[in-house]
Formats: sequence, structure tokens, C-alpha cells
Amino acid sequence: MVQIKDILVPTDFSQTSSAAVGHASMLAEKFDASLTMLHIDTGSTSRREEAFPPLEPEGEALSVAAEQEAHELAGLEPLYDLRVKRVVRKSEHPAAEILSFAQAGACDLIVVGTHGRTGLSHLIMGSVAETVIRQANCPVITVRASATAAQVLPYLNLLVPIDFSPHSEKALYYAWTLAQAFNANLQILHVVDLPIHPEHYALSLNSTESLGHELTQHSYEQITHLMEEFEGARPYESFVESGRAYSEILEFAVTHDTDLIVMGTHGLSRLPQFLLGSTTAKVVRHAPCPVLTVKLLERDFVGKTGSVS
Repeated sequence: MVQIKDILVPTDFSQTSSAAVGHASMLAEKFDASLTMLHIDTGSTSRREEAFPPLEPEGEALSVAAEQEAHELAGLEPLYDLRVKRVVRKSEHPAAEILSFAQAGACDLIVVGTHGRTGLSHLIMGSVAETVIRQANCPVITVRASATAAQVLPYLNLLVPIDFSPHSEKALYYAWTLAQAFNANLQILHVVDLPIHPEHYALSLNSTESLGHELTQHSYEQITHLMEEFEGARPYESFVESGRAYSEILEFAVTHDTDLIVMGTHGLSRLPQFLLGSTTAKVVRHAPCPVLTVKLLERDFVGKTGSVS
């Protein structure tokens, strides 16, 4: 069961922020949640540029007066039947302020853009969005600045990359639960990453040819075993590819019209390429669709009992 009561969407009044607000609004309407649009005033943005993005990118047009009133926590009624707050905070450290606001408000989900005013997506990822992903005490959806990601539609194709680690198994449960809520297609992808570490698969292999075949078969079997744990599991598709994990995930998302990628912030290996700084971060930075990241220990909005931990 999905129980999202409070959604936070930070905004810097950029085009990416508008896309993030669109996805946050769709989710708030879907799950009857309240929505808070938070702007962190760092002193580097001129007042005339500060206008909360419309809830519907091509629909709502806020007046100049209402935009100025944003500083006083005021705004127009949304087109959607939503409970919306617009909040401005002053801080030189936007990531820390976002995290503090989310924790104080017991937010269930943060929806944030991954491209800010500087135009340096990698810098923004390192200084704001990636910090939020790493340290937030709730799941985070990131929306990249792209035409595809800006399209706000219900999620019909959900992709969950798994490496059979506890983080990815939790991501699988999130994806399965959301697939039920949206009546969406569930696509499960395992990538045999290179270089291969056979000890992760508990297999004894003697040749490169048998290595690939055995790992593929073993991976499909593990996926089947994992799905047996879900009561009344809805239909799903499983895929096993070989290559670099982030590259295969991104290519799969493009070729299969993925609407949402769900993945853990950490993987099976302790090697750097499995940490957020590489695989997950590269997917977040370059994905053609929003990415939901989850951690093992955080405030969950899904649960087997339907409660929020």
C-alpha cells in the first residue's frame, strides 16, 4: 500500500523545477497528498526572477502580484484539487535547508530537479540534488531537464534495476507496490556488470562462455525466487543484460519507454562503481525519465502492513 501524505518539491524557479513540480502535483493528486513548494533564497536570484512554477506547465499563468506574494507564503489556488503551500526560506546552504525542512515536516517524498541555474548539471548534482538523495530521511524522485522527463503522465512502465543487494530488493518492493497503484507494467532488469566478480553469484565457473550463460540463468532464477515472496504478484517482465550497469539501465529506459526508474542508492559491491557517486548518480544525471531512489533506513511510504515507518 502507498501512503504518501506530504510531498516536498524544492524549486529554484528554473524550467527543471517546473517539471519537478508537475510530477509532484500528479503524485499528490494520485495519492491525495499535500504539496509544499519550497524555494531557498540564497541571495543570488533577483526578485523579478522569483516566481513559483505553475502546477501545470502549459496551463496555469500566475500573475505578477501573486508571484511577489510568494515571499509572504501566498499563491493562487492550483488547477488540481490539491492542498498546496508555497514557502520561501533564506539560506546560503540550500541542500541543508531542504533536508532540515523535510525532516521537520515529516515529508514522505521529495521531488527535485537535477539541473539548476548554473547550467552545470554535474555541479548541481554534487552540491544539491545528490546531497538530498544521500542524506534525506525519505525517498527522493529526481527529474532531469529533458523534454521526455518534463512530460507529466501517470507512470505506465516502471523499471527497477536490481543486483540482489538489500537496497535493490527494497527498490523492487517499491516498484512492485507502485506498479499496483498505477496499474503499470513492471520491468525488472539485472545487469551482469563488467568486470564480473563471480563470488557475488556463488558460482564456480571454468570458462568465459559458461560464465555468461551460467550467470544469465542464475540471475533469471534469482529474480523468479525474489518475486515468489510477493503475495499475488502482478505480471512482470525480467531482463538480464551484460555490460556497464549505468549504461545498460539508461539504454533500457530509452528503448522500453520507461516512465519511472526505481533503484537503491547503493549496490551489492563496496567498490566505488557501485556507490551513488557512479552507477546511481549517472542514472539520475542522464535518465530520460524521473528516478525514484530509496535507502534501507528511511521514512518509507510503502509497507507490507500499509503503515509508514
